[in-house]
Amino acid sequence: MEPRTERFYIRMSRTEKRRLMKRAEHYHMTASDFARTLLLQSDDGFIRIVDITPFKNALYELLKQGTNLNQLMKFLNTHGAGSYDSYKTRQMLRKEVETFEQIANALIALRKEMAKHGVVLSDGERRSD
Repeated sequence: MEPRTERFYIRMSRTEKRRLMKRAEHYHMTASDFARTLLLQSDDGFIRIVDITPFKNALYELLKQGTNLNQLMKFLNTHGAGSYDSYKTRQMLRKEVETFEQIANALIALRKEMAKHGVVLSDGERRSD
């Protein structure tokens, strides 16, 4: 992403500023992020927000799977492949790879579709200006 080095000033009343701040807070955005998103990405004056909490949970599960795979590899390196059923191990690993690829492809497609429709992702945490 290109660094944001340019400034644009808007004059408003205190009441307007309070409304802007309140609306930005509603979307868990800074006033700058809110105004930028509304001005540049919204054709109808609405900001579409997608809660990415389920994706964060999916990422957590993927990280747990990665830990499981690391533990499996350590076991195989320590005790040798003969101590583990290689067919079942390959099946499990193949399934893990398929799952990772499906999730990655789904997230890529979702991101493209959201960008196409001007949808903004939010993790529910408010950023500071």
